[in-house]
Amino acid sequence: MAQGEAESIRLRALADAEAIRVKADAQAGANKKISESLDQNVISWQALQNWSGNYPLVLGSSGNYILPGDLFTTSGSNASPVPTTTP
Repeated sequence: MAQGEAESIRLRALADAEAIRVKADAQAGANKKISESLDQNVISWQALQNWSGNYPLVLGSSGNYILPGDLFTTSGSNASPVPTTTP
């Protein structure tokens, strides 16, 4: 490989590395500004704006989960309500 070609490859690699560093620094700055502007009200507002209206398939924490079928059971019973027909 010629000396000039090797130098060209080295310079291109340095330029690529610098471009990656500049982009990463810009992203870090943007992330910092975003994080400083957030509070619980903004997060809640954004969550509501993006909510599809559907509840999650599983609700709960710490081992206490409510599965979709459990939403239709009556208190103290595992029986699901039976739909009635209208005449």
